[in-house]
Amino acid sequence: GARARSGGGARRVAAIGRQFQDSLDQLMKMLAQSSPHFVRCVKPNHALQPDNYDGAYVMRQLQQMGMVHVVKARKQGYAHRYAFDRFISQYGYLLEGAKATAADIAPVLAKHVGSSASSPKRNAVEILASLAFHSMVDTDGWAVGSSKLFLKASHQQQLEIARESHVKRVITEQLSVAVKKRELALLDKAVAAAVEVRMVGKLLDEARALLSKLREEEKASQSLLDAMEDRDLHSLSEALKACAAIGLKGQAVTDAKAMLVNLQNQASAASALTDALASNNPAKLKSALAMADACSLHSGQVQAAQRRLAGLSKKQELEAALAAAAKGSDLQALTILLGDADEIGLQGATLETAHQRHRALQAQATVLDDLQIAKRGRDATALRAAIARAQALPAPPPEIASALAEAKNTLAELDAAPPAMPVTGVAVGGRAGVAVCGSRMMGSSPMGAVPLSSGIPPVWLPCPDGSGGVPCRPLGQRIARLKQGSTLIRVVDGLFSRAKYVEKEVVLTPDSKQLSWEGGSKTVTLSEVVRVSVGLETKGLQKLYKTVAMDIPPYNWFSLHTSSRSYDFGAKEGDAAELILLWVMTLQEMLGSSLGSNRFFAISHAQQQWQWHNSSAKEWPCAECTCLNKAYTDSCEVCASPRPLVSLCPAATPLLPALKAVANTLDVRAFEMHPDAGLQLVLLKTLEMPPLAPLKWSIASRQHDPTATLYLGISAADGSGFTTDHPHIAQLRVAVDRARMDLAGGGGGGLGLG
Repeated sequence: GARARSGGGARRVAAIGRQFQDSLDQLMKMLAQSSPHFVRCVKPNHALQPDNYDGAYVMRQLQQMGMVHVVKARKQGYAHRYAFDRFISQYGYLLEGAKATAADIAPVLAKHVGSSASSPKRNAVEILASLAFHSMVDTDGWAVGSSKLFLKASHQQQLEIARESHVKRVITEQLSVAVKKRELALLDKAVAAAVEVRMVGKLLDEARALLSKLREEEKASQSLLDAMEDRDLHSLSEALKACAAIGLKGQAVTDAKAMLVNLQNQASAASALTDALASNNPAKLKSALAMADACSLHSGQVQAAQRRLAGLSKKQELEAALAAAAKGSDLQALTILLGDADEIGLQGATLETAHQRHRALQAQATVLDDLQIAKRGRDATALRAAIARAQALPAPPPEIASALAEAKNTLAELDAAPPAMPVTGVAVGGRAGVAVCGSRMMGSSPMGAVPLSSGIPPVWLPCPDGSGGVPCRPLGQRIARLKQGSTLIRVVDGLFSRAKYVEKEVVLTPDSKQLSWEGGSKTVTLSEVVRVSVGLETKGLQKLYKTVAMDIPPYNWFSLHTSSRSYDFGAKEGDAAELILLWVMTLQEMLGSSLGSNRFFAISHAQQQWQWHNSSAKEWPCAECTCLNKAYTDSCEVCASPRPLVSLCPAATPLLPALKAVANTLDVRAFEMHPDAGLQLVLLKTLEMPPLAPLKWSIASRQHDPTATLYLGISAADGSGFTTDHPHIAQLRVAVDRARMDLAGGGGGGLGLG
């Protein structure tokens, strides 16, 4: 019976009451092991939507939960409890407006602290007692415990009212002081404090108005100072208008007005100088110079006008001097006089005669140079050519006649001498009398190209203009480019300058005697320049790069050094290196012999510095594609060419086409894994030693050359008459051989030409 009723031995099922009891036991164990917090959730609205607050619905829930009654009960008791130290720090300053004597607060102290000595408890009670004496807090209703003060809601409200009253009184005093002193920082702080406590009133309105005015005055004053620092006419005019609009006065405004008048007068004087120089009228020049002197204008235009006026005043003297020089043989003196004549626009038969004499003297100087070089090199071919040119001269001077006789004697000796037998390691051909060292016998001519020493008369195919870069452009064309001006970087001087450098439009003046910027107000006279450099060669640039993180490479600067100071110019945008080379090489060629032989090689000096500090941690430009690679790279990141033995200074990378061409002409393997890599400095010096005007460097290739190898040679200004057999190049070849031997012997590999 029992087994049948229970299902024949199946597992007994627990009753529902037992299940509930087990579940409750588990819950109690969990609660005993934890610290429960009871959270009452209040719904903001029926739909449970965000940003939708239903106040009546929330209040009904709070009432139903009993929270409203809890709050009311809390308020009726000691709702606010402060530790003594906290109470003193939060409300102690209220005693400043509620002073009371010991007798005034004695009853309260006796009631709550008795006769105990000074303590945080006594100090806290003294604060409440003093406030109660001045009716700022109720005397009764609060209690003092062993470690805390117990306050009801009404007492807390009274304390907050007293605190707010005290704060407003203090802020009012601060506002009054700030308004009286008219100090921007004090006023700004006081107004901010008043806004924070929601203070209103006439004083705050007055302070706000004054604060707004002071801010406008500060802004206008700063704009005025910036405009005065920049000496910009438009900016200064606008800044003065802004000052007038807000009624700003003072010494700065007075000084700015005086500067504005002076700048306007200088602009008028500059315009008058331009017109006077264009008209070439002495009266206009005198008037314009008087205007410039009255406004203290000292610019390149002023100096040009002074020279022009002096030249016009001495026109007759200049014509007489030209006539005398045209009869003599002093080429340098005649060149200077012709420059003076060109500057004042002198015309006439005397000038034409002087030009003819100048061309004749130039031709004589070139022939004399050719004779001397050919004689020193004992080159029979060059001697014959030089003798022919000398004999073609009409009425040669005694020095040429003497050199011609000596050249004929040397040629006779060479013709009478027996032919020399070939010597191992030395080749003579195409460059008679020029020794070629064994290292050049290693095949520097490109594979497939016809060597220059082959004895075959070359037929040259000139390359398009500009293919050789800056060195192959005619000097006159480059000077015209500089006169158009370039945007260069100038280091900013002054303690109040926000920027460390600014862009300036720098131009070569029309007379080619000065560089000017800032509309001609800043100049450097080229005749005062004693040295040109590339890179961080001045203390100003070195200090700038030590103190500031610059975004301009160090080799994108060049400097002009005078006996008293240096002028630094940089390039940032576009072909910065090309622009630096244009200015440096053109200025060097213009300055010419005035710089001296040891001060003429700014680019090669930069290369020398670069090679001295060569290391694997330094960026290097690829000689194949001009890509500037990062440090610690063994091959170019663009064309995969191996890192060269000697890297080229990045400032000289635009010269690569001309450098490779002159390397081919002089048989120098400077851009291969070859000991000649140390002769890159020599090649750069070669490019910085242009032939005498009107000749120039040019690039050409040989006809029927399958490799179209480029060679650097000498041609006329229009590119005609290209040759690699000019005496100037012959002299360079001798110097390269000497440099190669010096390099092999541990020397510097410099180019020993003055």
